[in-house]
Amino acid sequence: MRVRKIFALKEGEALQRLWEPRDLAEVEDVALRVARIQGEYPWHIHPEGPEILLVLDGEVILDTEEGEVVLSRGEAVLVPPNTPHRSRAEQPAVILLVEPRWLNTRGVRISR
Repeated sequence: MRVRKIFALKEGEALQRLWEPRDLAEVEDVALRVARIQGEYPWHIHPEGPEILLVLDGEVILDTEEGEVVLSRGEAVLVPPNTPHRSRAEQPAVILLVEPRWLNTRGVRISR
């Protein structure tokens, strides 16, 4: 394995399609994924495992049953498995997802 620099923000800003994560790297069983988002993603869960959402640029609101978590650049949140949640961003934002590589990033949609 070679050492390589990862330009996560630059990669995210270059994405043309919203809400379509791109794999940047894998370490053991963990995937590092970047996505450009805007608007509202549907409520969903990840039964297979947890995910960490780190905001690289912009502001993201994570809605949960406990309320909303407002995340600014450089802030992250850990979402445990089976936690109903959705992400939303009024303006374009770039996020980094750290999650098991086998995790269905799109999640299992649920009604709210």
